[in-house]
Amino acid sequence: MMLWSVTSPVGQSPWKVAYDEFRHMIYVLHIGKIITVPRLHAPLGTVYVINGSSDRVAAGVIFNIHPANSGKIICGNWTALTNTYVYVDTPTNCTPQHNKDFEFNTWTESPLMNRNSSTPLNSSGNLKINGSGVFTVNFKQPHHLSSDDLFKYLTGAIAAGVGINGAILTVPTPSVPTSKRMYKDD
Repeated sequence: MMLWSVTSPVGQSPWKVAYDEFRHMIYVLHIGKIITVPRLHAPLGTVYVINGSSDRVAAGVIFNIHPANSGKIICGNWTALTNTYVYVDTPTNCTPQHNKDFEFNTWTESPLMNRNSSTPLNSSGNLKINGSGVFTVNFKQPHHLSSDDLFKYLTGAIAAGVGINGAILTVPTPSVPTSKRMYKDD
């Protein structure tokens, strides 16, 4: 029998404790006063998970990427699985990495129990996970001008400049030195 002790980060009155020796997770049923751990203001009877390897409170999360195959999420030194319930230590920093032809747009968060409701998160990219939820990184395709759009834009700007200034636009033709000509002088 192994004896161990840990200072519980989940409040003053943990009631029941269970240990999963395969996952090294500790499950604590809290029935005492409401605790003040950041973002863990939970009602009485809440089960908390502590990562036995790090002695930190773990949050149950699901990561998603929208649109599919537009990038990945890096949390610490590992790539997050998508659409899979996993535990992460809190706090954990996650960073979106876009694939070719995409760029970061936003993060959204949904409660685990109501995925139909999502809240945009203020983030320039990096996200600090402090509690449970469904976190979705949204990528978008950057706006690029097509060749036709660029041609229309430039010819419109040139035409406007000519119309305003009353100038005549001439395009010089390149001159080719005699030594580079493709024909022979007679």
